[in-house]
Amino acid sequence: YTKGNYVYEANYRSGLRILDISDVANANLSEAAFFDTYPASNTAAFSGAWSTYPYFDSGVVIISDINSGLFIVRPTLSDYGVNLSPGEQSQTGMAGETLTYTVTLENSGILSDTYAIDVSGAGWSTNVSTDTVWLDVGDSIDFTVSVMIPGEALGGEMDTATVTAVSQNDSSISDSITLNSSVEVIYGLALTAQTLSQNGMPGATLTYTMYLTNTGNVTDTYDVVVDSIWEAAPIPGSITLASAQDGMAQMTVTVPLTATNGANDTITVTVTSQGDNAFFEVLTFTAVALVDEDTYVIYLPVIIKPGE
Repeated sequence: YTKGNYVYEANYRSGLRILDISDVANANLSEAAFFDTYPASNTAAFSGAWSTYPYFDSGVVIISDINSGLFIVRPTLSDYGVNLSPGEQSQTGMAGETLTYTVTLENSGILSDTYAIDVSGAGWSTNVSTDTVWLDVGDSIDFTVSVMIPGEALGGEMDTATVTAVSQNDSSISDSITLNSSVEVIYGLALTAQTLSQNGMPGATLTYTMYLTNTGNVTDTYDVVVDSIWEAAPIPGSITLASAQDGMAQMTVTVPLTATNGANDTITVTVTSQGDNAFFEVLTFTAVALVDEDTYVIYLPVIIKPGE
């Protein structure tokens, strides 16, 4: 027999067994109380408790025992119950945004009740649309919980709030749910350079300076890759920046010794976010060989003394 959050079973030699079914939807049953009408044995046999009846207003439960007759008991059970759902919720938003959760409160007891609603554990500003609710038996109501993400919060930061509803007629009866709020992670970068073209004599090393800004909301590492014909290299090959932080990288190009006047190379520099390689920036540089046509190159022979 079912009454409120409890099921009453007459289990022969095991007597009366009362199970809490408040979480039966999740396949969870727990024994709340029992009364053994056949204490001599619990083995399976056709004797002991035959039936039970739990529907008296007084809370009295009667048990019909095959061997010992009628038992009258009054279990110590609460007539009040509460259920919050869903059990856990998660949302993601931007810094400065307010997230709104909808929570359902149900009176799962067998008497009308008033419930106090409270939020604990929240580090971010959290508000409940109502702090007290009265419900008749079996009724439910939706209320909202608002969580404001701080304007200075960085990507990936989280906050957890616990919402609890407590019966005002039996403070031992309560239920809680967890709300997980987090900041959406955004990756980004901005890349600039003051000088995109330089001239140099054969054998000279040209240095180009690039300025990088992390425009995302989370610390990120950026890879710097150079594509060229002439010898070129990035300095450094990667750079780590906090959100909104500026940084500097360089790229060096060596003009070949054999380069003729006006010879040039186009160097492509690609800077890519390690957090999300869909975010990258490209700069194109030019290096030009500058050779003085009136300059003469004198080649001297190398003389090696025998025996050395």
